[in-house]
Amino acid sequence: MKYEDSTYEKLVGILDSYYNQVEELKEACSRLNKLKEECCHLADNFKLLLDSTDEGIYGLDADGLCTMFNRSAAKMTKYEPEEVIGKDIHRLIHHTRIDGTPCPSDKCPIIKAIKDGEGCRVDNAIFWRKDGTFFPVEYSSYPMMEEGNVKGAVVTFNDITIRKEMENELLDSKKLAELYVDLMGHDINNMNQAAIGFLEIAIEKLRSEIGPDDVALLMKACDMMKESSHIIENVRKLQSIEEGGYRNKRIDIGEILSEIVEQYSSIPDRHIKIKYKPEDEYSVMANELARDMFGNIIGNSVKHSKGLLNIDIRVKRVYEKERGYYEVIIEDDGPGIRDDIKARLFQRHTLPKGGLGLYLVRKLAESYDGSVRVEDRIEGDYKKGSRFIILLPALD
Repeated sequence: MKYEDSTYEKLVGILDSYYNQVEELKEACSRLNKLKEECCHLADNFKLLLDSTDEGIYGLDADGLCTMFNRSAAKMTKYEPEEVIGKDIHRLIHHTRIDGTPCPSDKCPIIKAIKDGEGCRVDNAIFWRKDGTFFPVEYSSYPMMEEGNVKGAVVTFNDITIRKEMENELLDSKKLAELYVDLMGHDINNMNQAAIGFLEIAIEKLRSEIGPDDVALLMKACDMMKESSHIIENVRKLQSIEEGGYRNKRIDIGEILSEIVEQYSSIPDRHIKIKYKPEDEYSVMANELARDMFGNIIGNSVKHSKGLLNIDIRVKRVYEKERGYYEVIIEDDGPGIRDDIKARLFQRHTLPKGGLGLYLVRKLAESYDGSVRVEDRIEGDYKKGSRFIILLPALD
């Protein structure tokens, strides 16, 4: 059969078209294979990433069935991934609460993240192992969204056994410390007060029979007992501050300062001049321990000095960051405080001798939303005395 030239040309064109389509299909298949390899590579990297973290991670579909279970999750629960994937994982590891009551899936925060589309974080739960034991966990569950629809959830969790043990140890230590403070504050302090009473009676009875040096020794012992009682009282106050045992109210610190000035202006065998003139009412939010805050500073000035001591107290209104404060300045011309001591004067763990009272001062100032600091009365020469500055928020 003889074909027309035009027909032949059409057949050749059709064959060329088929050939080109075949080549395009081959190229498309090649691209698909490369894309598949890349997807597999990404999947391997993603699995490696999930298996490299210490956190347990598993995925859930919209029905709450497990879709992914990483190596850390398997290690903590003793389940292999193939044992949980495709299963209702809630029934396997989260079926019972820490108090032993059942945890139905409709009450489970993890499942609620799927139903409600809202994430959650829980820090006091338990997960169950394959062998029937459990361990404390904190976990988070967040929904996976696609075009506004919940497609499942991702759950991450950590075994917090060590943290719980440490928390329990700290709680036990706190209870023991509170017991010691109670013992000091009651039994030991009562014995101290009794001993002080006996010493004072003995001093009065023996004063005419023994020499002044012996009287001084007995007085020194009595003073040490009083200081011991004072320290115990400060410890009790610090404990109460930490526990919020004092409620703040409106008080006038001017009245408190006037009472303290009167107390320290008439100490036997000491020449103390205190300059203080209240000019207004200085109202702040504080409590009855505010007296200890100012009393400790002035008392230390007296205790650590000899002979004539001049103390100057001033109160003025200042502003910091658009907030009003009363600035209480207490200056003395005593022996002063070295710079290396200033840096640790109000710290708890590096207290200088007799410094517990000043730590109490700092804690009180901070509890009133204020602050305290110390500097030289004469800048650059600590031997010329000290200046304490207390800032307390002012009430209008």
